Amino acid sequence: MDKNRFNTSTGELTDEFVQGVQEFMALASNNSMTSEYGKMYCPCIKCRNYRLVSVMEVWNHLCRNGFMHGYKIWYSHGETDLMVQNYGSTSN
Repeated sequence: MDKNRFNTSTGELTDEFVQGVQEFMALASNNSMTSEYGKMYCPCIKCRNYRLVSVMEVWNHLCRNGFMHGYKIWYSHGETDLMVQNYGSTSN
């Protein structure tokens, strides 16, 4: 997603990237910690899921910095352990 974060001709965020951030924020905002405290771990390149910040800060960080590299599973944002364990498994 980060490769296409900006439109090369306008320098603006692409619609695809903004939609991806919106989908992430909608799902992650339903996490019990986020709902209760209004904060969540930020998966941007700089915070790398170590900083607990407000939901608005996460939005700003993702638009400014992009998601951290290789961030395919949204761990720390409401996924169950089973979802994380099954990531990458294949079925016949």
